[in-house]
Amino acid sequence: MRLISKIHDYYDGIVKNTVHDKTYTFVRETLSLGTIDSKVMKSILFHSKTEFITISGEIVGFCGQLFPCVRIERTPSHGYNIIDFKYYNHVVYVYNLDDIENIVSFALMEPDRKFYYSPKDIIASWLKGIEGVSSFWNRTPYDIQQDTKLKQIFQDKRVAYFRVWNQDGQITVESYPVLKKMCFFKIYDAYTCFQKLEQFLTNELVKPDLVDVKITDKLKAETHGFDKWSFRKESLKKDNIMSSKLN
Repeated sequence: MRLISKIHDYYDGIVKNTVHDKTYTFVRETLSLGTIDSKVMKSILFHSKTEFITISGEIVGFCGQLFPCVRIERTPSHGYNIIDFKYYNHVVYVYNLDDIENIVSFALMEPDRKFYYSPKDIIASWLKGIEGVSSFWNRTPYDIQQDTKLKQIFQDKRVAYFRVWNQDGQITVESYPVLKKMCFFKIYDAYTCFQKLEQFLTNELVKPDLVDVKITDKLKAETHGFDKWSFRKESLKKDNIMSSKLN
């Protein structure tokens, strides 16, 4: 598989250094795919004396699978030494709760509003692929893996991976985000990522049996053993028979 892209991602080195099928060309371009009627975990803002932390739910759709994650953004609070803050990782993506607890100390942070459930439980539920426990009135959990609208994006938009997030109150879909920025290497290493991607692109998105080929009448006739002279020969035979009878 050949790769054409203006951006760099963490699995690109495998494409260059691995022997693989070069009959397929993968054009990778980050584009907005519009909005979708779906759900993601709403942002939760924490604060301490030194910083603000915003934790937002997002989804990575990759090769037929859906991976819920959270985006953690850290900003210094007023009066905090911003020179020291530059050494922080301002934005990071996390796919399990243990990694969050290495970044955010829930015991030392205060949420910006009151929740019926604890913010930690809300985040843990989202990362397990379930959303809905954050609302007292919505007791029916939403299972991400059963969201057919999200899974249909792969075939409808003909993309191997995409990002889903809440942008100004609308659930937005973006094709081919930079997986390195989304820390997707925590899910798959570079080799496994490329291997799954190549298999999905060549086997799932490109299916020869689904290609709609219009067959002309000429081609149909030739497949049945006829050519442009077949009916003319038949007419010549009839003419010869008629002429012999007259003679």
